[in-house]
Amino acid sequence: MKKRNLIISTIVAVIAFVAVFATGYGWYLRNYGGQDYYTQITTKGQRMGKNDNRYKYHQAAYNQDGKKKIVEFNSGVVKRPLKMNAYLKLSYNESRGQVITWNQVSKTDIPAKAMDKLK
Repeated sequence: MKKRNLIISTIVAVIAFVAVFATGYGWYLRNYGGQDYYTQITTKGQRMGKNDNRYKYHQAAYNQDGKKKIVEFNSGVVKRPLKMNAYLKLSYNESRGQVITWNQVSKTDIPAKAMDKLK
C-alpha cells in the first residue's frame, strides 16, 4: 500500500512540475520569443535624440514566406548608424508589437522568398 501511494504521489508531482514548466515556458515565449524577419539597411537611420548616439529605423522586413511587416527598431548599444546595405535578422514579438533582437547576417542566410522581396 505504501509503495502504491509513493507511486501516485510521484506521478502527481511530475504532472504538477510539467504543468508549471509549460505555463512558464508559454509565458516566456509570448513575452520574449518572436518570429524571424529579414531586412536590409538602406538609410542612415534617424538619431534618437540630441545627446543620444543611437539611431532608429522604420522600414519593411519580410519573414521566410515573404510576408511584409513594417517594423521599428534602434541601433541598441551600437552608438552609430548601422552599416549601409547590411542584412539583418530581426526577432519580432507580436504580443509586444516590437523587435526584440536583431543580428547582422550574411545574404546567404536569408530565405529565398524574403530575399526576393529585399532586392
